[in-house]
Amino acid sequence: MAAWAVGARRRLDVGAPPREPLAPPAAFGDWHLTEDRARRVHPTRDRRRLRERSRVIAARFTSSGAGWRQPPTAQEFYAAVRADQPSARERDVLEAWITETTPDEIVAAWAEQAYTLRELVGALHRAGVTEGRWTWKLNRWVENPEAAER
Repeated sequence: MAAWAVGARRRLDVGAPPREPLAPPAAFGDWHLTEDRARRVHPTRDRRRLRERSRVIAARFTSSGAGWRQPPTAQEFYAAVRADQPSARERDVLEAWITETTPDEIVAAWAEQAYTLRELVGALHRAGVTEGRWTWKLNRWVENPEAAER
């Protein structure tokens, strides 16, 4: 069993989020929420604030960006998720998002089409951001564990 799966099982057994490696991108779904489901999980979703204009991502960086000389923007985060080889700043932006965000914000940004879960996890892997106390936030949405074992 993969290390991330062992960690997930242990978390279920003891009820606490342990440190576990981030599951590989292939273990996550690569789809956007339907319009109906997006509205149900994110009732305040604004169709004018999707993708690189995500309101949830902008709000998180406004809230968590106080220590940055130039706080990240939603546009910058959107580009970082899609970077083949993330720059140091893009890596920091991705790490700040996943470290500071809540599970509800992860879902809301997904509903705002900022990423699919596979895109987000792939970006974190490309940036080398794969371990920390936050991994349980994403590993709980593993959809395809068999794909990860290949």
